[in-house]
Amino acid sequence: MLNRNKIKNISVAGLIFFVLLVLTGAVQGANQDAGQPSSQPADFSQEELANVAKPSVVRIIQQIKGTMTVYPFDIDLKGMKIFPLKKGQPAVLEIDETLTGSGMIVSPDGYILTNSHVVSYHTAKLEKAAQLVAQMILEKAMLLSEEESKSIGKDEKVLTDFGKSAVEFIIENSKYELAKTITVLNPYSTKQNTQDLVQDGFPASIVSVNDNFYKDNRDVALVKIKENNLPSIGIGKPDALQIGQKIFIFGFPSSADLNRESLMESTFTSGSISAFKDSDNKEFKLIQTDAKISHGSSGGPLLNGQGEIAGLVTYLNNDDSENSGDSFAFAVPISIVRETIEKNYISDLRPEFKASSFVQHYMSGIRFAAAGECRGALGEFQKARDVNPKFNNNQNLQKDTDKCQSVISAGQSLDSDWEKFRKRFFETDMVVWIISFLGLIVSLALIFIISHLSKKLKKDEKEIGVLEKQLGEEEMEIDDLGKLLKDENGLAESANNAKPAAGSAASVQTGETPTLGDTMPQSGGLRVSVKDRNSEPRENLKIQLPVVKKEEPAGGKITFIN
Repeated sequence: MLNRNKIKNISVAGLIFFVLLVLTGAVQGANQDAGQPSSQPADFSQEELANVAKPSVVRIIQQIKGTMTVYPFDIDLKGMKIFPLKKGQPAVLEIDETLTGSGMIVSPDGYILTNSHVVSYHTAKLEKAAQLVAQMILEKAMLLSEEESKSIGKDEKVLTDFGKSAVEFIIENSKYELAKTITVLNPYSTKQNTQDLVQDGFPASIVSVNDNFYKDNRDVALVKIKENNLPSIGIGKPDALQIGQKIFIFGFPSSADLNRESLMESTFTSGSISAFKDSDNKEFKLIQTDAKISHGSSGGPLLNGQGEIAGLVTYLNNDDSENSGDSFAFAVPISIVRETIEKNYISDLRPEFKASSFVQHYMSGIRFAAAGECRGALGEFQKARDVNPKFNNNQNLQKDTDKCQSVISAGQSLDSDWEKFRKRFFETDMVVWIISFLGLIVSLALIFIISHLSKKLKKDEKEIGVLEKQLGEEEMEIDDLGKLLKDENGLAESANNAKPAAGSAASVQTGETPTLGDTMPQSGGLRVSVKDRNSEPRENLKIQLPVVKKEEPAGGKITFIN
């Protein structure tokens, strides 16, 4: 049976159903980008993501100068062996290398993530040793017959492994005297040549570097410049990438350098995750992507759709596949990046990786603008512009600012609740409104039925209350009747004990006490008539008593004669 609480619950449920229906219709009809900018963001467009991330991507130059002393060695190409020679004089080679790569700011106080091969001495050592080994192998190959050359070249893996071991041998058995400088170029420098750009840049110191990057594929390094309030990029969640997922890469490919302006202009490319490949030592999976990159992009960020760092671009598969058009880039997952940095600190400094206020304000401004709230967007763009004039991507900020000002001038900015509601109202599909209207009709009908049931229930409850009251009164009367019967039984027992004369009878009514002096009926019993206080007699009870005869002897005593 329904009670009042259940009716109330049903009424509330009906109202909630209607409200949800209307809200659902409003949400479906609204622009998907509209709403609270502080809510979980959807993926940025390519243009938006490029504008947000660009100021965080920097160009790094390492200049290495010095000498390399190489002691005599020889190669047995047939046996795939390299060995030192006891005779001969060591060769002293000059090293003057300028290496370029990319990096990304990962902390507002100047920490920049890049590849180890971009900032390590070992890159220059490897290049010089590889040149020596290649020259020696070529000289030895000229002495082989055609058949011997074919035999040696048929197993490419064996030849590659030998080349790596030969390079390692040269590095370990040579002496180096090197000096290097690492510079992060100023993105807003007006200098025209590389050396002037270096002089105008920011000197960097190494915080963490892995010199074994060519062995374990953990090509990760961290450097620091003495700058604050930099536009750092946030770190994405580890292992969140999937095959086929859209990704974006920023860097400074050397193939795109045409002049001073292009030297300082980073390149933005997009692609997808094509596979996850084992590292050389099988310890982790590298990210393989089909996004177009070239040498110089090493150390740049691999970004997800929210503008977060998901990996660190490290190298191409090989030059031959690049020339054939079947080019794949590889990146170290962000989880391995963090792990490698922790293992290779050479400084007591410990950064906190986080998105800077510039990135936060710029992203917030973009979301406000996407929601049509241009006044809020302008405020966020201005906050981003004020963070650091050297790294603020002012050109793109100004473009976004101009767009919002145009929207405001046209009276199309949605900066109040009424403007948002009006926009959503007119943009909502007619089908949604029809469904909402039908939902309103159903809800009103439900409310009417529930209201009618509620009134009927109240009436029934009132009648039940009256019946319950009458039942209570009758129960009290039954209790009184029980007491009366108990009293009459006591009277009968007293009369029996007094041994009255047989044949007498008395009629007693409720509320009256019979006396022995009354004339008893000759029926041989006592008839008791029970009356309700306010009604006619309801029941006659007959109590059998012995017949007594009254006599009054002298002296005023009463005696009973059987």
